[in-house]
Amino acid sequence: MLLFPPFFKAQNQVYFESNWGISINDSYYEVFPGTSFLIGKKKDIKQGFVDMQIGLAIPAILTAKIGLGKYFNIEKKSHISFGVRPWPLHGYTQLGFDTKKGKSIMFTFEGGTGDNISFISYGLVTVGFRWNMIKNTDNPKSVIYDVVEIAPEFKGGHEKLNEYLVNQIKYPEEAKQKGIQGKVFVKFIVMSDGSINGVRLIKGVHETIDNEALRVVKAMPNWVPGKHRGKTVNCSFAMPIVFKL
Repeated sequence: MLLFPPFFKAQNQVYFESNWGISINDSYYEVFPGTSFLIGKKKDIKQGFVDMQIGLAIPAILTAKIGLGKYFNIEKKSHISFGVRPWPLHGYTQLGFDTKKGKSIMFTFEGGTGDNISFISYGLVTVGFRWNMIKNTDNPKSVIYDVVEIAPEFKGGHEKLNEYLVNQIKYPEEAKQKGIQGKVFVKFIVMSDGSINGVRLIKGVHETIDNEALRVVKAMPNWVPGKHRGKTVNCSFAMPIVFKL
């Protein structure tokens, strides 16, 4: 089962990037060749990633960038980012495409105005390569995925899950007497070994009903864990539980 969109919890990449291209300089808009050598860190966030770079550029000498980006696909083989370079002051768009493991080809387009110690640049167009120095610095066992290729599942499927809930739920007496019913939403983590962890309430109905829903979920037997790229992983899961008289 393939789920979209591909949003994941935080992972890090530390990389070296080298770019070559042309710069439009000074008031005469002279085209000037240039190059840059950067060390960067890309940190995944829920909606994409943050990208930070610092290094040397010719003719700018010292340069830095910071931007936000998104992946085009679940495998993270290509991405786009938007950000700023503080000196010279530019906005930029960067496209990245993996060519093989640990290496990407980068296309960067910049524009703006800004004085640097050595020159003024109104725009840049570059092509470069990025080599990962450290990939996924988080412990894989601690990473929690929001979306995976194969979702976790109660052993036996939905039918067995419904059977478990029917047999285990004890309708709270107070809620029954007051005629309270509704749908409780609970979120939890199915760990890579199938155990249930981090159970919490997303949307409740009544305190007694909410507590019963949490109790039943916490008592669930191990699930079949989710899989991503052929490996079992930790995965968050949201589930509605209906209380009806």
